[in-house]
Amino acid sequence: MVGETLYYNFYSLIENNKPSSISKIGYVELIGQDGDFLFNHKLKLDEGLGSGDYFIPADIETGQYKLIAYTKWMKNEDAVFISDVYIINPFLKHSNIQDTKSIAISKSKNSAVNSKPIEPTGITIETNSESLKPRRLSSIRLTTNNVDLYNGNYALSVRKISPLEIKNNSTVEGENIIKLIDSSNTLPELRGEIISGTVKNKSNDSLVRNAVVSLSIPGKEFILKNVKTNNSGRFYFSLSENYTSTDVLIQVIDKTTNSEYKIVLDNPEVYDFTNLRFESVYLNPNLKDWLTTTSKYTQIENAYFNSKKDSIINRLPSSLFYVEPDVEYVLDDYKRFPTLKETFVEIIQSGAIRKSKGSLKFKVLEDQTSYYSGYDPLVLFDGILIQNNEDIMNYDARNIERISILSDTYFYGPSVYYGIIDIKTKNGDFVLEGNADNKIYLNLDAPLNSKLFYSPKYDTELTAFNRIPDYRKQLLWLPKLVMDTNSKNIEFYTSSVTGTYEIVLEGFTLSGKHVVIKKTIDVKD
Repeated sequence: MVGETLYYNFYSLIENNKPSSISKIGYVELIGQDGDFLFNHKLKLDEGLGSGDYFIPADIETGQYKLIAYTKWMKNEDAVFISDVYIINPFLKHSNIQDTKSIAISKSKNSAVNSKPIEPTGITIETNSESLKPRRLSSIRLTTNNVDLYNGNYALSVRKISPLEIKNNSTVEGENIIKLIDSSNTLPELRGEIISGTVKNKSNDSLVRNAVVSLSIPGKEFILKNVKTNNSGRFYFSLSENYTSTDVLIQVIDKTTNSEYKIVLDNPEVYDFTNLRFESVYLNPNLKDWLTTTSKYTQIENAYFNSKKDSIINRLPSSLFYVEPDVEYVLDDYKRFPTLKETFVEIIQSGAIRKSKGSLKFKVLEDQTSYYSGYDPLVLFDGILIQNNEDIMNYDARNIERISILSDTYFYGPSVYYGIIDIKTKNGDFVLEGNADNKIYLNLDAPLNSKLFYSPKYDTELTAFNRIPDYRKQLLWLPKLVMDTNSKNIEFYTSSVTGTYEIVLEGFTLSGKHVVIKKTIDVKD
């Protein structure tokens, strides 16, 4: 239902359902009938495992949706995961026209219709009680004597059973048709996300080989990469580092002229979903009371959202690609000058500005009087590689926090530099102005951060926290549960919502066995 959160786990598997270490990035998408994407998620996979969530907004219409999941490597086998998801929105008018081809959603006579018997997998689920009270500490104990079972990757969920029955009356033949946008082979994302493209000559559209291409993700914790095009004029960047900024700059590095090249990026979309088959959805009137109650609980929960947020596990930022600088100038320690040019002249003793071939350039000094003339230094401004130094000479130095300088010859990818001049602004928001074919800006969605599912902890005494309404239907969600011993105990609190709840443990053992085990508990006032 809108206002709720969809939680999911992602398993990338190889032969015999064993966890895969081939792909480091997974993709999950939810698509509507009009072809719009409700979300496009990118996941960092750890030994084939990832997880994510999506809060369903109130402007989503009632209907059938398609959940799609894949890795780029799966494209070579023309494979994709696809599943139906049904969303109900009680706030928007829905055309309840039932026909023989629609999917009917109604209230089931059996409230545990979705509950399946426990499968004999060798893992035992025990609870501290079969009948629990609201807002009470509860526990789940998982036990097994099978080493293969407790050395697996599982997700554990405790959620109120939804007494809905979905009946597909459709007699329409046909399958969901998903087409590849490009049938050429795709490289596996072995180390991280791959960004690729070609460099062409602007005048005759011919491919350019051995051209140096730079990628910058600017910010306080920036990422910089240099690669060279192959004999087919293609380049590949592999992003294994953690990043949060969505702004990316790719540019061709050329010491002579930077106007004769153009960059053509590969289409990041893998599949064409225009031929997906959707069915109309019919809501039975007997849902009215259930919808009213569930909607009320959901709205109250969202009203107290700020008190019940999941905790985000921030990934540690990637460290700088170079060692500690030889010298660092924190400009607040000096007299401030209006421009970067004047700051270099008056303050920076390890660097200098020289005129070369009619333009001003930064240089790193070998000693107090001479500079190395064989190679130019690598000049970075909030992580953006600066080719034309005059672009930043008159930058307002009051916005600059520090200037770091590293002297000595530095090899980075296919490039050689004498020294590094790393300039950081106070806000990490520098933008290189000007448009050219030899550079491209793109917006790159960062992979989702992992989260710790919110779970309250009630005191025995009546406190302000205890007075906060609690109408959770999802009592527990552990997307990465590792049974590293033969017994594991997990605690959680029940909410004020009574009814039948289902405990579901699902995942894969290290040998590839698919484990699904379920148990129901009752919460009674």
